[in-house]
Amino acid sequence: MGFYSSLILAANEGVRVPSAEEVQVLFAELGLIEPERASLQFGNLADEIIALFKDEEARKVNESFFCPDTISFHDKIEISDPDDDYDGKGWCFSIHGQGYFFPWDRDAIRSRVLQTPKLTRLREVLAERFGGRFVFPRKKEALLSKRLIDGTDGWGWFTSESM
Repeated sequence: MGFYSSLILAANEGVRVPSAEEVQVLFAELGLIEPERASLQFGNLADEIIALFKDEEARKVNESFFCPDTISFHDKIEISDPDDDYDGKGWCFSIHGQGYFFPWDRDAIRSRVLQTPKLTRLREVLAERFGGRFVFPRKKEALLSKRLIDGTDGWGWFTSESM
């Protein structure tokens, strides 16, 4: 059985949708991709971001701990949970890879994301260049609230985990 997880930075209202070229420029400008792997569909994530999730203590508890390797942009929002899924309109940036977040809880994930200059800068630049914000759809608000790690400043950070 394989696990696949993501950190999702999403907006579903008021976004000026970036072109594929703008996304690649943004990734390179912010140092979110490794230049020699920039053209790869998978495995392009900057080593500095990958290192945020290298936690030997977590690996002792969970040998399938989250190992992100890719960052990508999507023209819809998909957030998975063992109990339910959300597929909705909007745009998202996804940092994804094999494994799942246990034993980290929401606070541990939030602190890594919000204390990482490149990830905080990503949200700032998205707001500056493309606008947008995340608004909870009523029918999936409970699921999305459970997966939300930070919803300040327009774009929302979520976790997504699937088997």
